[in-house]
Amino acid sequence: MANVQAASIASLPTELIWDILDYLPLRDRVRFLRICKPLHASAYSHLWSRFHLVGYTSPQGYEVRDGSTEEGVGPTGRARLLQLVNELGPDALGFKYIKVMGFERHLFELVGRDAGKDPGNELVRIFASQIEQGKMTLSCAEFAVSPRIERANPRVIDFLIKLRRYTEQKSQEEFSLHLKATSIATVRSDLFDLTKIKRLTLFLDDYYRIDVTVAGTVNYILGLTRVLSVATHLQRLVISGPRYALNAIPQITVMKEPLQQLQDSLSKLKRLRELELEGLIFHPSFFPIPPGNVKKVSLSTVVSMAWWRQFARCPFPEVDELTLYPTHIHASKSSTFEISEASWISDTDEEFSIPGFRNHFFELGDVAVRGLKRFNTANIKKAPCPSDLSICIIRKNKMLEGKVVEQYMDDFREDLDRECQSTFQNAYASCVQSLKFKLEECLEEHIRTNAREYAREVLESPGFDAKRTCNEAIARKFEQEIAPDFVKDYVDKLLKWK
Repeated sequence: MANVQAASIASLPTELIWDILDYLPLRDRVRFLRICKPLHASAYSHLWSRFHLVGYTSPQGYEVRDGSTEEGVGPTGRARLLQLVNELGPDALGFKYIKVMGFERHLFELVGRDAGKDPGNELVRIFASQIEQGKMTLSCAEFAVSPRIERANPRVIDFLIKLRRYTEQKSQEEFSLHLKATSIATVRSDLFDLTKIKRLTLFLDDYYRIDVTVAGTVNYILGLTRVLSVATHLQRLVISGPRYALNAIPQITVMKEPLQQLQDSLSKLKRLRELELEGLIFHPSFFPIPPGNVKKVSLSTVVSMAWWRQFARCPFPEVDELTLYPTHIHASKSSTFEISEASWISDTDEEFSIPGFRNHFFELGDVAVRGLKRFNTANIKKAPCPSDLSICIIRKNKMLEGKVVEQYMDDFREDLDRECQSTFQNAYASCVQSLKFKLEECLEEHIRTNAREYAREVLESPGFDAKRTCNEAIARKFEQEIAPDFVKDYVDKLLKWK
């Protein structure tokens, strides 16, 4: 048999080699680059392919990474890199291999003396020049935008303007923009080509700490609508609202028209695949209906009963993974604001006047969603969820993974067992009283017809155990008469598998 020689990894396409190298930590990739000559070119280009400027130097001289999980170049690395650029020139390094570039928000805030201290400031200038000269061919840019962008580092602004000109010449397939921002006002069309945004993450906490007035909320809604109406190629949208409030939440009626405009823009995002919402999204009774093409939805928002009614009517036509972790808004510890009923339920809602609505004892009855494969939710006994949420989802989504159904059935068995025990105890007490009366009637009849001696003989005989007979009768009565109807009604109510 002829010897079959295994194909060398070096013969694989560069893209596949890059995928393999992605499994290695950065330090191991550098070692691999040094010792494996056949793969040196592929490993070298891969090492440069993602370039993130992360972290900053604290006033005490410590390097701080801002909690970033990205493998990136911190202040120390930037200083060394700038030294190499000064010695060898930018063209001698691997800048031409950079495909994905990212900045953290601190780079936007480097002004005055701070800008001169951080070598990243000079690197940004070099990158802007490389892009302008056509020496860098980026395919993706990732920025965490500072809310103080209007006072941002001039070199960063110059870089963004030149990058925008570059991206305008690229198609949607050739370039993607990923943005994180704490204010919708920082997502500026003069600095970013909004049509290229594929991922957008908005944190509303900073905004809500400053302004929760009706005018401020409406302006933010209009700003978000403006961005979404242009970012039509958006694939992933994350909006994170606050869980603490410093002021009262405006009534939803005054925001009706702006929220409808926002919903219209959201519905037109035909390429959106993931939607993640958490915290307060403008009002607890506002339910953003996902576009029909979304595959994955996560809703950890502040909710109301009106929100749940809209949720029940939403079909989620293409969604196969749904996550629900609803919550209520809380007053900040530093605030004297007390959460009123209107904080999570509008006075126009049907349930506004229902006593005890805060206990969340309500049912959906049914849901419109049908095609889920994965479903995650909070403990409905502790969260503001309808009591029949899980069974409504399970009943109408036959493709759910087994673990979801098994978990629910475990909870269901516990509830059923608890209900049975409670019902049995009540039935037991009722039967005991009933059989006690019957036994007394029988004894009296025996005494009247057969004399006291006969009754005494019966009661004292070994074959007559009043207690045992009573218990057996109760168990038999519960099994034959009470339990079937009770269990049937309980199961029919919860498990209508239609």
